[in-house]
Amino acid sequence: MSSIEQISDYDRITLNLILDQYKDSPRLQGIVRAANAQAENLEQALFELRDSYWIDSAEGTQLDTIGRILREERQGRADAEYRQALRAKGAQTFSAEPEAIISILKALFGATYAEYSPEWSHTPAQYHVRTDATITEEQLQTISPAGVLGLLYGYLIDDSGDALVDSQGNNIGVVTGTES
Repeated sequence: MSSIEQISDYDRITLNLILDQYKDSPRLQGIVRAANAQAENLEQALFELRDSYWIDSAEGTQLDTIGRILREERQGRADAEYRQALRAKGAQTFSAEPEAIISILKALFGATYAEYSPEWSHTPAQYHVRTDATITEEQLQTISPAGVLGLLYGYLIDDSGDALVDSQGNNIGVVTGTES
């Protein structure tokens, strides 16, 4: 949800702004209070509109409207599944820089850790990601730039959970996805 907070008491804020010589004027106070009531009603309506079309809180037809904007059909999906598809579709509008891919992994898939590694790639249009998020290769492709292959990788571990290392002490990594 947005970090913008709704103003709950316009009167407290605006009546204190009246010049001292007019503070006791019932007419001016009445005009200010009437304008404040309209402003509070308008702000309430705008917050309700924002909240009902926020992907995290939208339901049913509101999600369908967001889907039309993002050009993502519902295809019979329940709200929770459709919401995830909409998030992924919305992610396709980002810059595809490594920092953006990591941010999307955290925001959409709940990653607390994500590592972007272009140096493992043996082809120019490929990168590798290691993350603690539960994500499939297909989901990774939805946030990858067009024509760029994103692959998941991890480290080999032994039975005790320790990472296996090479003769120089480097963790031994493996690509867990499939290259096309």
